Amino acid sequence: MIKGDNKRNPNNPQRSNGLIHEYCPPEHVASEMDRLIEMHLAHENVAPEVEAAWLHHRFTQIHPFQDGNGRVARALATLVFVRAGWFPPVIKNDERTEYLDALESADAGDLSELVEFFSKLQESAFVKAIGIPDQVIRSNRAEKVVAETKKELLRRRDALHKEWDTAKQSADRLKQTAKERFSEISQFLMSEMEGLLENPAFYCDAESEQGQRSHYYHMQIVETAKALDYFANPRLYRAWARLVMRTNNQNGIIIIAFHGIGPEFRGVLASSAIYLQKADTDDEGERQTATIPISKEVFQINYREPLEEIEERFLVWL
Repeated sequence: MIKGDNKRNPNNPQRSNGLIHEYCPPEHVASEMDRLIEMHLAHENVAPEVEAAWLHHRFTQIHPFQDGNGRVARALATLVFVRAGWFPPVIKNDERTEYLDALESADAGDLSELVEFFSKLQESAFVKAIGIPDQVIRSNRAEKVVAETKKELLRRRDALHKEWDTAKQSADRLKQTAKERFSEISQFLMSEMEGLLENPAFYCDAESEQGQRSHYYHMQIVETAKALDYFANPRLYRAWARLVMRTNNQNGIIIIAFHGIGPEFRGVLASSAIYLQKADTDDEGERQTATIPISKEVFQINYREPLEEIEERFLVWL
């Protein structure tokens, strides 16, 4: 194994289809690495996820070492994110296929899938970070701890009132947007299915934070959050819009749930999409048969973002 030096022989892998994927020839590695560094240093005002994806892929194309090129490429992407104050990208085993597919798309000239992949990793890391409680103030004197804590609580209380109201207003508007979209879909379904199914029923409704039914779907929200790897807090805030589809003794319900993230409010609320299936029982009741997350990622509502921009993102997500 060659350590601390560039490769001396070609390291082009053979793919499953029998084709050879060619990397930079050994005699051009040094000049290509110099060019890569020069181009990277010349980039200014480039979004971290774009620069990280570009640097990672270009380094991989050169493949300068006999072994460890993937690890070094991920280390370079990490360097870009850490310098921007973001998180190191952690690629789990179940994400490896998506990661490799994104690299193949970049090989074909489309870097957008790798940019999107890195963006999702960062979004997930930020969502999880919101749920991490603040570090405890360290001091040898209890009086100082109490005084500093009180000062911080007062500061946060004053700031939170405005942040909280803004985030809730955005969530309330998005809930109404979801309900309006569900209303369009329910009318379309009824016109299409009438006469084809026995007594079909399609309708939509919604519940606000203070509503009597706002506690519905608590368990499903928590289960979905676990599947998407973040901490949902329906006790902090909870509202929903739903589309109910009843056909042949089965109820299918699509729920757009709005809730808090983390143990306390930090300027961000969230929305998740859930499919819930129920079936009639012999005693005229219902039993749940399936709970399925139908969004690949949680939608975030940031109090600092203008409502128009949030709603534009939400419509795409919805």
